[in-house]
Amino acid sequence: MFVDKSGAWPFVPISFAVEIERSEGASLYTRGGKRILDAAGGAVATSIGHGRKEVAEATAKAMEDLSFACRPFATPQRIELVERLRAHWLPKDL
Repeated sequence: MFVDKSGAWPFVPISFAVEIERSEGASLYTRGGKRILDAAGGAVATSIGHGRKEVAEATAKAMEDLSFACRPFATPQRIELVERLRAHWLPKDL
């Protein structure tokens, strides 16, 4: 268990802080190998899961080309996503 004696860990009580070493699918793993269901991972981790190689590869490729562009700018990835959403997901009038 991670114990912060400096008092610099303000988000959770020190006695509750658990050090997570890795993740896979919907699970988190402590340094000692204990498996914990990630029930608070947020929308991305919940729907995609942790440790997906294809997601890491796609992210790395995108980061090589362009690490960040604020919302008003189009990028090839954003254009592709919009085209896929329009073709397969969104109502035809959007």
